[in-house]
Amino acid sequence: GIYHVLHGIISPLKKIDADQVRIKELFIRDLSQFTEIIFALPGTTEAEATCLYLIDQIEQKFTQAKNKPNVTRLARGIPSGSDLDYLDIGTLSRAMVDRRMF
Repeated sequence: GIYHVLHGIISPLKKIDADQVRIKELFIRDLSQFTEIIFALPGTTEAEATCLYLIDQIEQKFTQAKNKPNVTRLARGIPSGSDLDYLDIGTLSRAMVDRRMF
């Protein structure tokens, strides 16, 4: 596969906007050649905002396109082999939201 590194995330509190990370460079690429775009971002509020911004930009770019790539995100939640007693509420909540059927 091919990957793109943003070199940061959007963070209004730190005065980092979309122009200060490598988002423009991502959209210079012909994204229609890809079948899937996978976001690998941290589980922070800023990363979530960056992810939502990117999804919005991709949706705008592909509103009329028939070959829109699938947009996914790496799973988050309970690490394999960890003890439930040591999980924080955020990790446990995300694991519940991202759960899947067997």
